[in-house]
Parts: sequence; C-alpha cells; structure tokens
Amino acid sequence: MKNMKNIIILLVSILLTGGILLVADQGLRPLIDAAGSGAYEETLTGFFEGAEEFIKVDLTDESGPIKEIYEVPNMGYAYILESKGFGPEPILYAMGIQNDGTISGYEVLASTETMGYGDRIEQEEFTSTVIGKASTTSFDVLAGATVSSSAVVEGLSAATAHFNEVMGVEPGEATEEEKAPAPISFGAKLPLFREVSEKNQGVILSQEEDGDVIRYTVEVNGYAVGEYGADGVPNTMVVTVNPTEKIIVSVTEVVSHDTKNLGDKIENEEFLKQFENLSYADESVEVDAISAATISSESIFNGILKAIKETNSEGENMYNIENHKIGFLRNNPVLGAALGLTTALTVTSSLSSGLFMGLLTLVLVVLAAVLGGLVKKFTPAQILIPVNVILVAFLAKMGQLLVEAYAPMLSSQVGLFLPLLAVNSLILFATGAM
Repeated sequence: MKNMKNIIILLVSILLTGGILLVADQGLRPLIDAAGSGAYEETLTGFFEGAEEFIKVDLTDESGPIKEIYEVPNMGYAYILESKGFGPEPILYAMGIQNDGTISGYEVLASTETMGYGDRIEQEEFTSTVIGKASTTSFDVLAGATVSSSAVVEGLSAATAHFNEVMGVEPGEATEEEKAPAPISFGAKLPLFREVSEKNQGVILSQEEDGDVIRYTVEVNGYAVGEYGADGVPNTMVVTVNPTEKIIVSVTEVVSHDTKNLGDKIENEEFLKQFENLSYADESVEVDAISAATISSESIFNGILKAIKETNSEGENMYNIENHKIGFLRNNPVLGAALGLTTALTVTSSLSSGLFMGLLTLVLVVLAAVLGGLVKKFTPAQILIPVNVILVAFLAKMGQLLVEAYAPMLSSQVGLFLPLLAVNSLILFATGAM
C-alpha cells in the first residue's frame, strides 16, 4: 500500500509538471515564434534598407550552420547562422544577400570567442572582406584566429551556396590566374615564447653537434594532427641553434603534411628565411605566421621552441607565466565553469550575458529552494530524489521557455547553462544543502 502511494505521488508529479509545461509552451509559443524574426529584425533591416517584411523560409536541412532563412520580398535573402568556434558557446551571426548577389550585411549577434583573437570576426578587418562582395566569393580566414574565422566562413559559404542555388547563380569557372597557388602572405605577428600544450610540443628525433651549433631534427604536430584537425602525420624540420650566442641559425628541410596549398606553405623559403640568425636572447621576440595557416605556422614555432629548450637545462623557466595569468580563466572556459564562474568571467566579451545568467541563477536557486522545501515536507523519503529530479527538469525547461520568449538573443548561450544549473541544484537537493 505504501509503495502504491509513492507511485501515485510520482505519477502526479510527472503529470502536474508536464501539464504546466504544456500550458506554458502553448502560451509562450506565439512569443517564441515571433521572437525568432523579431529578435533579429533590427539587424536584418540594416541589411535591407526599407524592408517591410521578412518571410521565414522552411529549412530542408537543419544539421548545418544555417539556423534560419528569411526571404525579403523584392530585395533578397537574410540568414541567421550558427557555428561552433573556439569559445564555449556557438557563434551566432547574420548575413544578408541582395537579389543582385551582393552581400549587403554581416554581423555577429552573439559570441564567446577569445578577446583579442577570435573576437576579430566582429571587427572591420574581417567584416570588410565579406560586406560588398559577390555571392560567388570565397572567404578568407584570419591569421591568429583560424578556428573562429573558419567556423564563420563555413556558415557564410553555406548561406551563399543556398542563395546561388535558389537564384540560379552559377559560380563560374575560375581563371588560370585564380587557379594558380596564391603567393604567401603573412598575418599577425605571434610571440615565439609562449605556452604550448603537451600534445603540440615537438619531439627531438636526433641531434648533431658541429662546433658551436647544434642541429636538431624535430617532429611536431601541425594542423593534420593538431587539436582541431584529424589524425594524420606530424611535420618535421631541422632546427640549427647556436646556444652560446642564443641564435637560431636556420630552419631547413621542412616537410609538411598539412593542408595542400595552405598549411604546406610552411615549406616556403620566404617564410623560413625570417628565422635565419634570429636572436632569441629577448624572450619577447615575435615571428610572422602565414595568413590562413596559423596552426601550421605554430607547428614550426613549436619545433623551434623544443630545440631551444633542449639546449637549455633551465628551459622550463624560460616562459614568462605572468603574461598568461590574465587570460588564464578567459581561455579555459571549462575550468571557469568548474569553479562556478559565470560567462562574464570565462568570456569577458559577454558581460551582459554573464549578468543575465547571474540573475537567472539567483531566481532559479531561490525558487528551487522554496519548492525543494515544500517537496521535502510533503514527499516520502523513499522517492525524494526522483521527485527532485522531476522538479529540477521542470525548472530548467521553464527557464528555457522564458528565455526563448523574452530574451531570444541569449537563448543559444543559456542553452548549456540551464542544464548545468539543474545538475548543481540536484546535487544540493541530494546532499540536503537546500
């Protein structure tokens, strides 16, 4: 009889919370649907001056970076795109293409990319390479922000491909000049001395002393085996160092296994020439990375660092850790989340999101505490945990509906936050701390 009572309580809990969520969903659905276009209306109107209507187009494939498509009558198409970059949350951005094939707008709507690096996708150096171009244009990634910009380029390319297909635009055959390999170009300068993950540190295959110099053959992971690439073959090089003078004599015999006509540009003599007789006595020395091949370029830098470290028994102390303390939490979102920090600390470019999530945390935790107290008072101990699980799931879903209805611009960033909050609340329930 007692077990039957517990089963009835569980069924009532499920039916009650499920019923409330169903009613809430039906009541908030018009707001959520309206927010879909309304949330982006100001941005999209900026892409199409004088536009009066944005008609939502049904997606045939929701697995790609295209999140929403809007037809702008007699003017063109607008796209809401979402791609996973380097940050903890996907990049949300918009793009507009006029009927003549001109890209009339591009804007990042929400981003948690690293400040000073990945967030350059929001700045003129990148936007100027997109806005005003034709829909048949291919887009370049940013040196020093390869992962973030590659994610955005993927979405932009998907949007232009859809537009070209709908409008019947033929990409056209590339000219012989366009088919020829692009000349090497350098992106931003990067510090030679910096922290390198264990996976990407070089491995000394052999060494040979010749007077004052030491010649190292080094193997190091590039893009093909890096943190963002697939399994492949490491790059190799020969680094000649004069440890007495603290000079890199040369970097030669580079063999790249990275992307053809992109990552393999690290074999280019113009790139390698910058290392000839380069002094590393000053640890602030910077070197040029190849534009759009940052990870491959860094493989060469990492190989050089390994050779320098091998010549110095105190190599572990050569890194200036102070330079990285400021960005420690910022570039380690998982650690930040584990410490219970909000997005405002883990990603400094999203202060408003952090404040919103902090307020949401306060509201939900207080609500959970009140409801949790009632649950403890009227629920048998044998089913306390499953009832709490139902309650936490209810609060998380209700919070999601409210965010989608009243703060749609933050819905993509709060998506991971609410389940984490639910799990934390469950732990508090289970331990009796709430």
